[in-house]
Amino acid sequence: MSADSPLAGDPVGAAVVRAALASTAREVFSQFVRTALTPTIYEAHDFSVAVFDDQVNVVADASGLPEYVGSLTFTVERLVERFGRSKIEPGDVLTCSDPFITGGHPPDLAIVSPAFHDGRLVGFCALRGHVGDVGARNDYPADAHSIYEEGLVLPPLKLVSGGVFNEDVAKIIAANSRMPRETVGNVRSGVGATTQGARKLSRIVETHGEPTYRRAIADLLDGSELKVREMLEAIPDGEYYAYDKVDETAIAGEEIALVCCVRINGSEIEVDVTGSDPVHDGALNVPLAQTVAACRLALKRLTTQDSVPANSGEYRSLRVVAPEGTIFNAQRPVGTFMMHVAASFLSEMIVTAVLPAIADRAPAQSSGHTTAFTAGIETAYKHVSVDDIAPIGYGAQAGLDGESALEHFSIAGIPVASAEVWESKAPVLKKSIALVADSGGPGRWRGGLGTRVEWSFDAGADVTLQSERTGDLAGGGLDGGLPGRGHNHVEVAPGTPDERRLGMSTDVRLKAGQNIVMHGAGGAGFGDPHERDVEAVERDVRRGYVSIGAARDDYGVVIDPQTLTADEALTAELRSR
Repeated sequence: MSADSPLAGDPVGAAVVRAALASTAREVFSQFVRTALTPTIYEAHDFSVAVFDDQVNVVADASGLPEYVGSLTFTVERLVERFGRSKIEPGDVLTCSDPFITGGHPPDLAIVSPAFHDGRLVGFCALRGHVGDVGARNDYPADAHSIYEEGLVLPPLKLVSGGVFNEDVAKIIAANSRMPRETVGNVRSGVGATTQGARKLSRIVETHGEPTYRRAIADLLDGSELKVREMLEAIPDGEYYAYDKVDETAIAGEEIALVCCVRINGSEIEVDVTGSDPVHDGALNVPLAQTVAACRLALKRLTTQDSVPANSGEYRSLRVVAPEGTIFNAQRPVGTFMMHVAASFLSEMIVTAVLPAIADRAPAQSSGHTTAFTAGIETAYKHVSVDDIAPIGYGAQAGLDGESALEHFSIAGIPVASAEVWESKAPVLKKSIALVADSGGPGRWRGGLGTRVEWSFDAGADVTLQSERTGDLAGGGLDGGLPGRGHNHVEVAPGTPDERRLGMSTDVRLKAGQNIVMHGAGGAGFGDPHERDVEAVERDVRRGYVSIGAARDDYGVVIDPQTLTADEALTAELRSR
């Protein structure tokens, strides 16, 4: 905090202002969860909330989808630009679902409520969430060739003017939805939550005074920037590269090459994706806003993920280079419905590129984007959309085994929705979810385990499957650790004449009585597996994380199958070889 700051002598006051901003974000998040009408929001939390000052700096956020917060800034900026500050008035609520503004796909609606004090604009409370169905050609069109197959697109507009809700917009949304009640209900819920948040933001300014409010924010942003720059300066200057590919695009025979160069120069960082493939004839193209969001998330992981709440000060050192027309800077009207896939790859590629310079504080690779399904089911009463995921294993790091059965970090705020919720709304049954033995990459510190998830359908369904890295997980281990194991894929109708193994696919028709089995692979290991503590291997075997055969072959530990303890003599002999 600067010496001339009005808060320099009142650190408690500064902390109170910042805590109040964080509390506002959490309250908006909680209200949206309590009032929303679909499990995608109230169970899976497929949305994010942020509080902004009037200069559109993020000053607080609530736990949700990390990839949303990083792009929500662009949406608020464009909405302010579109309407002009003088035309935004108390009681207004702005909205937009244009992917080339929001960075998302059409069901991801941004809802923005401005906050005022003494007639002056002082900030915004905003959310972006998957509000429901907006009339895409199916529930999750993974192979959409253009935006025109992805559902209703709302340009920047006022959803509420002077406190009066625009019912015509609600009618347009309803007329384009298979789930009109739920979708419009979620929109109304978002309006209520952000409006209440804007009121609280106004009260914060009224209670503490506008000079104190603005100084507290300035110190937050400046302090966060300083911490990020200090951590970047600890990384040796240079260029760091990573290469990857999207191996499943829902279009037969197509792959997308991804290139990432991270340039560190003192306390500055540049992410350059030049060399990545051009946009493709499908739905995995990434608008620039989402590309920048992926880079911001990676920067957070590299620097202040455990020490500073997300805010715009952290991004001041970041520059992103993404040539127009490439997969990471898609232009209208290409399809973007699955933009999150390549964006999540990029976010991990940035960290992977820099790993050699920070191996002591960063994990080995995960197994890639989470395997998932979305199913559209016509019940006797209405259309229902059901979705679930197969969590993956995270990479290990020095001193720590990788975490098992988690979402990919780009969507880390999404909990696995309760099976009972989906089962109460549709003729489906979640039969099992289990950790997969031996899927964690061997190492002195073992990679996290992946999962196997099985669902059965008592009615026909049209299903979209999401799965990448469906082959062997090459690379990713650190300091002698081995790659994660297993394959990200989905078995459709196993044990029937329709049985097949699929990756990214759409328009997959399931018959009543058929099942799907999703597989999420494990994370990579860290360090030489033969240096893993013998007691840790014994514990893994007893827990079912590592089989007796893998304990011998990967770790050099001979386990007695009766006692499930190590034979010290045989283990010493095997490891000495």
